[in-house]
Amino acid sequence: MRVSMQNKKSQAGFTLLEMMVGAAIFLVVSGAVMALLNVSQKRYKTDTQVLGAFQEARLAVDQMSRDIADAGYPGPSQFSNLAVTPATKYAKAAYAWGPGYLGGLTCTPSNSCTTPGNFDLIVEANIDNNAAGNVSWVRYKLVGPTLFRGVALKTVGGDPDATTSLPGVMAPYVTNVMNNASAAQIASLNTDYPGLFPGGAPVPVFTYYCDLPSPPNPVGSTGNCAAAGANNTPANIRQVGITLIVRTRGVDEQSGDIRAVTLNGMARRINP
Repeated sequence: MRVSMQNKKSQAGFTLLEMMVGAAIFLVVSGAVMALLNVSQKRYKTDTQVLGAFQEARLAVDQMSRDIADAGYPGPSQFSNLAVTPATKYAKAAYAWGPGYLGGLTCTPSNSCTTPGNFDLIVEANIDNNAAGNVSWVRYKLVGPTLFRGVALKTVGGDPDATTSLPGVMAPYVTNVMNNASAAQIASLNTDYPGLFPGGAPVPVFTYYCDLPSPPNPVGSTGNCAAAGANNTPANIRQVGITLIVRTRGVDEQSGDIRAVTLNGMARRINP
């Protein structure tokens, strides 16, 4: 018996040229995707660093504002008999300073004081309302690119500058602070952030505003007390402006430029 077989239709495949064109297109698309992914990763890393610097600065400004708001608490007027009240239980003044803390209210901010200054501030207060009712000295001091914070219990006859300078009291609080950067760093930052450092000069971390003399000025008036003057003593500081310029831990992954954030705050002492 004869069996007939039906011829199968031939199936055409890709030519070598078509495969080469397809591979080339695939490589181009893959390269574009990888390049975009690389840019996205660099941008994510830079944005993460900027956010980290912002968060660090924000927490620091919040803490400094709380400490300044508590400055001078509790004051001597809150005790009926200071003769029997230990000096460690009340704040002699809202802001401790040296020299002159023990000798009287003689210094002026940013002039003849060790502190308060543009980059150094000591607050005297019962900051945590501890059960023992003891007053502490809280110090913020910028050394190089690091802002330090330290807390020391007030001692009778003690000096706040010397006490807070003892080993182990001050600890790094915020790193990469650029307020008092070198001239070269300031010039570089001014290139990327025009006007960040007016006149190419360092930017104070602390700016002080004093109570003006009594009448004829209205109650509650304030004025800048950075310069010397009869009323520009630490006892008259009512408000403290805070400025923190913090750079990221690394440079921009794409441009190689320095990235920085600036946070501003105004803290007001609420105690008399």
